[in-house]
Order: sequence, then C-alpha cells, then structure tokens
Amino acid sequence: MKKVFALALVILALAGVLAGCNNTNHAMESDVVWGSYEKFTYEVTQNGNSETGSYSTELRLVQNESLDVGLAHFDKVTNQLQINRFSFGDFSFVEVLLFGKATDKQKLIPIASYREQTTDGVTSYQTIVYDNEKAKTKIYLYSDSSATLDSVTPVEIGLASPYYDNSELYTLFRAAGSQISSWTINVPIAKEGQAVKLSVSTASSATISVPFKSDVKCKTVVYSRSDLAGKKYYAYYAADAIEINGKKISSPLIEIVENDVIFKLTNIEIE
Repeated sequence: MKKVFALALVILALAGVLAGCNNTNHAMESDVVWGSYEKFTYEVTQNGNSETGSYSTELRLVQNESLDVGLAHFDKVTNQLQINRFSFGDFSFVEVLLFGKATDKQKLIPIASYREQTTDGVTSYQTIVYDNEKAKTKIYLYSDSSATLDSVTPVEIGLASPYYDNSELYTLFRAAGSQISSWTINVPIAKEGQAVKLSVSTASSATISVPFKSDVKCKTVVYSRSDLAGKKYYAYYAADAIEINGKKISSPLIEIVENDVIFKLTNIEIE
C-alpha cells in the first residue's frame, strides 16, 4: 500500500529540483470565501484493492488564539487553520497548517505546518516554519515526539515566489478559481530539504455524482511535477455553490484522481 501514499498529495515522496530565493511571496487573492468552519470527508479507494481508506480536511478561523503547530508556538493569532487526516491500511498521517494574515484571511500564505506520519507502526514528524519576509523556510525532521525547536537542527532553504505548503494544495486550487490557466508554484518538500516546481492548469469540465448530490458539474484542475513528464493528477471542484443545511459552499472539492487512487467526497459539515 505504500505506493498509494507516495502519490496521495502528489509531491511528498518524489525528489525534485529548485532552490530559489526572493524577497516576498506574491500570493494570489482568493476567489473563494469560506465560512468559520468547514469539514470535507472523502472515501479513498485504489483500483484492484478491496480496502478503503478515509481522508478529511477541516478549515476554521482562529481568532486571537494561542496554539502550537508542531514545534512552533504562536500567541494570540488570528489566521486560518487547516487540519488534514488520512488513513489507509498501515499508513496514516495528520497535517496541521496555519496560513493567511489577520488583515486578509483568504490569502493562503503559509506560516507553519506540521505532519505526523505513521507507516507500519513507525511514526515520524516534521515541522516547517516560514519566514515570509525573507522568502525562506526552516524544516525540522524528527522521530521523538518530545522534541523541541532547540533540540532539532533545521534545514533552511530559500523559496522562489509564489510558494505554498504541500498540505494546502487542494485548498489553494479551490481558492484560485478562475485565476488558474497556466500556473507554476513552488512547494518545499521536507524530506528532500528542497523545493519543487508544480505545474497547474485546467481541463475540460466533468460531471460527477456524490452520495448527497447527483450530477455535479465540476471544474477540472490538472497538476504535475514539472520535472516528471507524463504524471498528471486531477482535482474536480464543483462549478457552482452547493447548499448544505441552508448554507452555500463555494467550489467544494468533489473528487481527486491520482493514478489508480480515487478520493471521493462523501460528507460536508459547515458552521
């Protein structure tokens, strides 16, 4: 099953090339405004495998809260928080991302991210802390859950603009909306100690049914590693808002196709 998760969130396990530096991150303005809390749950299947897994992503606004993102502590922040959870067989992970600015909550500028991954009972950790003034990031990799910022030696890399965190890619594509035509972004890969280029474009629309709504017309986003020709992945977003419990949700992610692995939306929660 490990091959599933080298692909799930496409760029995690693949080596790439890019080491750049710029003095700011020119993040795009979001086309999509979400509520104070949204949660999307997906069933994960793989062709030829009878097992099923689950993936969920939560978005919520934190207001004047103190919190930890892995090894990094933040006092009284007002930003967006995203939490991803994935489980399939003997592989699972949890990701936490703090992003945005108090003055513009819909910008997806990464501030810090955390990933806790378990494979065959062995757990590893990573924390990425962004210095957006200098377009740099520090990457902390560790296997001890009691580690601190002082006990782990980070790898520091420069980032070419625009850059985003790997854990926010599907939220990023949703937020970009009509701004995606032909786009290249840069994403730091913790285990490689470097950043990679990701090419993003659009394709023909599709119609997909989910348990709570049939025939959802979807916009198609195609993305790939720029240095890996022929490997393309697909994300399908509702072209129109979907209403849940009297509330409209803009451009929810309906389905993801990564080679023979499919993530299909099964439930939406909103406040």
